Amino acid sequence: KSLAESIKKDYVEQLNGTRRWLQDYRKEVQAFKEYRGREVFELLQNADDACSEIVEISVDTKENTLTIMNSGPQTVLFDEEGIQSIMLSDMSPKKGKRMIGAKGLGFRSVLNWTDKVQIISGNVSLKFGEDIVKCFWEKWKSDIVGAETYEKEAKNDGREVPLAVLALPEINHITPDPSRSTSVILTYDHAVEQSILDN
Repeated sequence: KSLAESIKKDYVEQLNGTRRWLQDYRKEVQAFKEYRGREVFELLQNADDACSEIVEISVDTKENTLTIMNSGPQTVLFDEEGIQSIMLSDMSPKKGKRMIGAKGLGFRSVLNWTDKVQIISGNVSLKFGEDIVKCFWEKWKSDIVGAETYEKEAKNDGREVPLAVLALPEINHITPDPSRSTSVILTYDHAVEQSILDN
């Protein structure tokens, strides 16, 4: 939670300065466009990076959810560095290790399918969504010079507001699962369902 609060603080302090919020937004959009078509691969790669022995993928077409769960006694759960790598691009703790991923960018590919993501790992639950960042944008935009221009940029990108979805999650502590598992749950729009099933 301290990291999330730090990002919010930086965003507020730089609404019209370096505009870190805009830099993060543009990096996120660039990343998920570059990784389009690699969504399932990137999710499986994350499971491999976590040294998981068991990986389960399920699609619920009634609830419009895709869930990938990796587990096992050797599974590496998300820690503060792992959470940071999701929230901020180029901040992955994988650098210099055996792990396949390098910059934490690949996970952003899931934003091609959804803007609602939940990660449950150990004693932490993270929820990401455009509805969450939209609330921040509504609070901040009156203080941003040229806000309407940035809103148009977001609409051209297929987004509602120019804030990085993965930078501002809701973070909650939960009772940890004894099976040492991590679940990534995507709530997708029905329009992309066939693309998901084809993967």
